[in-house]
Amino acid sequence: MGLNFSSVCQMVLFSGQSKVDDLSSMMLESEFDFKVKIRKSLRARRITLRVCQITGELRITIPPKLQMSVLRKFIDKNIKWIKSNLSKLSPSVIITEGILLPITGQTRRILVDVNLANNYLLKETELLLPKTKNPFEVQLKLVLKKIAEEYFKATCDDYANRLNVEFSKISVRDPTSRWGSCSSDKKLMFSWRLIMAPLKVSSYVAAHEIAHLLQMNHSKRFWAVVSSIYPNYGNQRNWLRENGRNLHKFIL
Repeated sequence: MGLNFSSVCQMVLFSGQSKVDDLSSMMLESEFDFKVKIRKSLRARRITLRVCQITGELRITIPPKLQMSVLRKFIDKNIKWIKSNLSKLSPSVIITEGILLPITGQTRRILVDVNLANNYLLKETELLLPKTKNPFEVQLKLVLKKIAEEYFKATCDDYANRLNVEFSKISVRDPTSRWGSCSSDKKLMFSWRLIMAPLKVSSYVAAHEIAHLLQMNHSKRFWAVVSSIYPNYGNQRNWLRENGRNLHKFIL
């Protein structure tokens, strides 16, 4: 189980009943000035359009035997809606030294310090990276992942102790469909990009996944467990819905 991007990405998932049509996607991309991903679904009875705020794609779900000519007409008919929603997406940000980034919810300037050995230094207004052979953006990503892993390990240890449960492993990745997950073998995964969100938001996601160690569902009992270790979590859920997509605008 996990906390997904459904409210952010605005996409429809069809478990085991859909297939991405890469060829048709490429054909449409050549005709229109935006990214397209077509998914054929056995369950689909009509065409569904969704603009993914994470990837900037137009995601189209269609019945298996729909003709491309019908799809083109449908897109043409809804082109104003498509472009209007695409225009609302946050522009991508290219990472260069000296950039200001929100780290643990606080804006910090990212710099390289040649005097640092192998570790980073997180200061009140700066994040200092060690000088390495890696390109700047690669080194920054490695450091952010390390900060995220350290944070989630400490936070999950605390929540697990409160609930008297154990997890087997924590990892940080860069998923495009969820903020975190908890597997049946008690492995926890978190998006390292959460380290650029306010700490309260990251703490809520940690509590959410720890709660799955007791309830592998999203029932009332599950939310009661979440509330027992992170009361009043609603504001943090809303923050993710409204601002989560901005964590993906940084090209790393």
